[in-house]
Amino acid sequence: MHEIAVRAGVLAKFGKEEPHLDLAERFVLHDKVVNYRDALTYQENAERLRHEPFREDTIVELKKEHDEVIGRFGPAFGSPYGWAAGLPGLPFPEEANLRALERLAELDHFRSIYNWSSHYVHADAKAMRISLVERGGNHAVLTNATNAQLADPGQNTLIGVFRVFISMVTSAHPFAFYDMLLCKSLQEMLDKACQIYVDAEFAVREAEERFQAELAERGMRFDVALGEVPLDSGALTGD
Repeated sequence: MHEIAVRAGVLAKFGKEEPHLDLAERFVLHDKVVNYRDALTYQENAERLRHEPFREDTIVELKKEHDEVIGRFGPAFGSPYGWAAGLPGLPFPEEANLRALERLAELDHFRSIYNWSSHYVHADAKAMRISLVERGGNHAVLTNATNAQLADPGQNTLIGVFRVFISMVTSAHPFAFYDMLLCKSLQEMLDKACQIYVDAEFAVREAEERFQAELAERGMRFDVALGEVPLDSGALTGD
């Protein structure tokens, strides 16, 4: 969602005025670059995958489309973020990157949150540690649905969706008074929804404390890995 919000922000900010009125078109046509390069990668590995490779005339046609947009917009268009090449503040003709686009969209302050969520997506070494949850004195890696610890991801998802919507509304001319009222109304709904996430997380914690206390009265506890076990049982073996 962060990456979508960044792209939407850049398109809305720069695509309304000269000399970048063609920015949205550049974004759409950049598919020709990505599509051709994806096809080359597929073609290179099709045999090992035991997949049928593209016909040669298909590759030729994809290259033709690729070369046409490169010829129209210049060599920098061939980079992963080439659709944004030439925007103020970007390293031109060097490759643009997401960090640079974050600064242009004024969303670079969300970088730490983006990095944190990326650990889960890319399954790096830190993901294992931050996925650990504790329940009943035992720890386990969270691998399934949960009703706990949803405040931060829920809030940030809502904020991302809101920013994409604002970018869409403000990218159109003219920006009418009722558009402003709509954005203000959604902002208030966003604030309330974010608070609901916080309240829900505290409610889940309190419910867990009550649940464990009730079990403790019966000499039991709920272990994250073992389920209901005696209070004096081992954390991993249940002995």
